[in-house]
Amino acid sequence: MNLASILVSLLLLVPQAATEKTSKGDLKITPITHGTLMFEYGGKVIHVDPAQTDLTKYPKADWIFITDIHGDHFDPKAIDTVKKAGTKIVAPTVVAEKIAGAAVMKNGETKDIDGIRVEGISEFGIRISDLGTSLNRRGSPNPQSEFRNP
Repeated sequence: MNLASILVSLLLLVPQAATEKTSKGDLKITPITHGTLMFEYGGKVIHVDPAQTDLTKYPKADWIFITDIHGDHFDPKAIDTVKKAGTKIVAPTVVAEKIAGAAVMKNGETKDIDGIRVEGISEFGIRISDLGTSLNRRGSPNPQSEFRNP
C-alpha cells in the first residue's frame, strides 16, 4: 500500500460534515465523535452530547442537547467548552438536575425552541446475545433529540 492510499484511507475515517437542504434553509450536520455532533441551522449552533473530545475548534453553542447521564453523552467540562452566555441546555430529568437552568425534555414531548420543532424520542437498545447483556435499556428515560421541520 502506498502513502497516497494510506492517506485516503485515513481521510475516510474522519467524519465529514454534510449539508441538507430544508424548506427553511440549509442544515449543516457535523459528526464529531461517538454521540457528539453539531448542527448549524437558521443562524444557530446546536451541540448534541458534547463529550470526551477537544471541542475548542468548534463554534460556541446557542443550544446544547444532552441525551443521557453517561459520560460519553454528559461531560460537564465539554459543556463548559462550548457554552456561552445565553446558551440554552435541554436534557432528560436525571441530567437537568445536575445543570443549573437546564430545561427538561421527556420522551414523547415536543417543544418549539427558537422556531425549530424538537421532539424527545426514546432510544433503542441493542441486545448482544453472546454477552447476555444490553448496551442500553429499551425506552430508557433519555430522549434522543430529533430535529424536524414543521
